[in-house]
Amino acid sequence: MLLPNQRLETDHCVVCGIASRFYEDRPDLYPQAMHYAQLAAGTALISGTKNVEMCAAYMLLSLYPVPAKKWEQQRSWLYLGLAIRFVVAIPLLAGAADSDLCQ
Repeated sequence: MLLPNQRLETDHCVVCGIASRFYEDRPDLYPQAMHYAQLAAGTALISGTKNVEMCAAYMLLSLYPVPAKKWEQQRSWLYLGLAIRFVVAIPLLAGAADSDLCQ
């Protein structure tokens, strides 16, 4: 089980990595930051933790992918699949059928 500060570490790495894409003063920062964001996401996947923060991190990685030279190197579909699996695995959708939106 991850400690509370470790739960947010992956989210923090992913958000900072995506934000560094738009930081024009240091264009070399983006590849480095995204490398650490993907490393943190992979480490969290191996740890087996499934929570809302990880779901959000994987959705962000799928929406703002690192540009790849080849289609085989593109991982956004993988991150989206993981985010969907996490939503299904944790009870995020448990009360959705009872809500007013479904009626």
